This record gives sequence, C-alpha cells and structure tokens, in this order.
Amino acid sequence: MIDEVLDLVRADGVGGESFPWEEYAEAARVRGIELEPAELKGLPYAVLISDEVTKIFEF
Repeated sequence: MIDEVLDLVRADGVGGESFPWEEYAEAARVRGIELEPAELKGLPYAVLISDEVTKIFEF
C-alpha cells in the first residue's frame, strides 16, 4: 500500500505533465512559507497510515 501511495505522489500530473511543483510552492507562499519549487521537491516525506486504514487492510 505504501508503494502505491508513493507511486501516486511521484506520478506525473494530468496529461503527462510533470508534477506541479510551482503551484504547490505558490500555495505555500500564500500561507507565508517562502520556498522555491526545487526546495519543495527536495523535501523528505513519509507516508503515514491511520489506525482506521490499518484496521481495514488488517496490517
């Protein structure tokens, strides 16, 4: 399941366009977080699975 989520996060955008890093960086700037798309792209991330999902899939 985690691999599937990561595949979705890393996937190209609609129509084969690359991931919209600029749009995400702009959304961050609107919220007072100053960063460039390249910085955002380089940030580490993790997939967290809720207790509810864990129960549904019996992990």
